[in-house]
Amino acid sequence: MKGVGFYEEFEADGQPIGSVVAVFTDLSVVYRGMVQYDALGALYAEADSHVAGTSIRGDFLDTYRYQPITEERAREIHPRLFERLDSDD
Repeated sequence: MKGVGFYEEFEADGQPIGSVVAVFTDLSVVYRGMVQYDALGALYAEADSHVAGTSIRGDFLDTYRYQPITEERAREIHPRLFERLDSDD
């Protein structure tokens, strides 16, 4: 998907949650000196959770709790995310 980056989410102890954040890289603003992206993310910290619209700071994506992954891998981990993304096409 063009203009979307995918990040696998991890618990504080490094264990995968089973969810992915879809970051709309073309939709960003700078707020108080930090880049904020529009995104779709898990509603709950559980595998294949329902998703909701959200925003996420760019520097937060650089932490150990988020790892960039391919769209193919994201589809395997979080099918519900793609039910939403594919319905918005």
